[in-house]
Amino acid sequence: MNLPHVPFIHSFQKFMKLALGTAQFGMQYGIVNKNTPIEWNEADSILGLAKEFSIDTIDTASIYGNSEKILGKANLNSFKVNTKLKAIPNFRIDIFSWVEKEIQCSLNNLNIDRIDTLFIHNPIDLQGSNGFKLFEAVNLAKEKGLLKKIGISIYSPEELSFLFDNFYFDVVQAPFNLVDRRILQSGWLKKLSAMNVIVHTRSAFLQGLLLTPFSELDKKFKKVVVFSAWRDWLQKNNLNPLDVALAYPLSINEIDRVIVGVDSLLQFKEILDATTFISDYTFPKIESSDIKLLHPGNWQSL
Repeated sequence: MNLPHVPFIHSFQKFMKLALGTAQFGMQYGIVNKNTPIEWNEADSILGLAKEFSIDTIDTASIYGNSEKILGKANLNSFKVNTKLKAIPNFRIDIFSWVEKEIQCSLNNLNIDRIDTLFIHNPIDLQGSNGFKLFEAVNLAKEKGLLKKIGISIYSPEELSFLFDNFYFDVVQAPFNLVDRRILQSGWLKKLSAMNVIVHTRSAFLQGLLLTPFSELDKKFKKVVVFSAWRDWLQKNNLNPLDVALAYPLSINEIDRVIVGVDSLLQFKEILDATTFISDYTFPKIESSDIKLLHPGNWQSL
């Protein structure tokens, strides 16, 4: 599917459409990321720059190493802070007390009074025997004022039919990039917009693969035609991969926030600079339906 060119909104509005992903604040994240986790001083500078450019949303999770604790050292009053509820443990637990304990732990780590959106990180938990208890427990925490919105983080739009047949969510977070366009092509992006559900997308750079020179890719990715086609299109049009990869999700009106993870202050500045890119091109036809490619958990089998 080759989307027609969409006129770009003003750069300032595009800054506001960005959300800051903070996995790298607490751990080494991304298949091509060789940097160590971001230390406090640099994290503080990144947060200061985000505030300066009116980026109002931070995305984190309790499973992102020390990310929550590092964020908790900063003044987060200017931000909507979103975090994720880890998967339900295998051993027998009281769901209600477990959920409240996990939320309180995140609040303490982040040094805030309320989470803006708490995402259920593992959709399959809602399909299990404790699914309805889990949702009820999260909703109870919302009623207590511990969080403002309930979100669901998905891996595939195929999960959404069951989820919205049985529950309701204020926010959906889904992967979306030039290669993975499933949430758009499935029709779910327009459905969610019509339901007034907020949509956040992640993996704009496919864990950095879309920004990596073809010559530096692991040999298993070089075999995937998507990446050679991407290289050829960029060379033909003499374009920067960051500019185009970021421009694509920012151009979709139904997407409310595009989460961008950064591994340094310099990279964050480059991302902010890329939001000023104005394209005279349609986006390249490099989308794929290969689940081995679209889900990082399957990359070993490529």
